Parts: sequence; structure tokens; C-alpha cells
Amino acid sequence: MFKEYHEFEENSKKKEPISVYNQFGDIRQCNEGKYDFLYSESTDKTCVILEFKIPKFLDTSLVNVDLNP
Repeated sequence: MFKEYHEFEENSKKKEPISVYNQFGDIRQCNEGKYDFLYSESTDKTCVILEFKIPKFLDTSLVNVDLNP
């Protein structure tokens, strides 16, 4: 049982990073790339802060964010 668990754990760690593009060549939506992000509030509670990590070679001009009040 433990051997199988360790094999499973090793195989799950060997995953390649997910591509920015899906199988049809379209850019992924709704965090399909599983990018890390942090959602917090400012100390004075007047703003909401959203920070996320994007791949090294992703042009930030391609990032489009919609804000709804």
C-alpha cells in the first residue's frame, strides 16, 4: 500500500507546466492555466488587491481584467 502511494506521489510531482494556449490554440480562460494568485484587502480596507503569477514569457499587454463593482 505504501509503495503504491509513494509511486503515485512521485508521478504527480513530475507534471509539466501547463501551456498558456489550449489544444485549439486559444488562450486559456478562468485560470485554466492554474496560475497562483493572492486575493487580499488593503490595511485601511479601501481597496481589494489581486496579485497573480504569470509565466515568464507571457506579454503582460495580453492580460485583460474585467472589474465589476
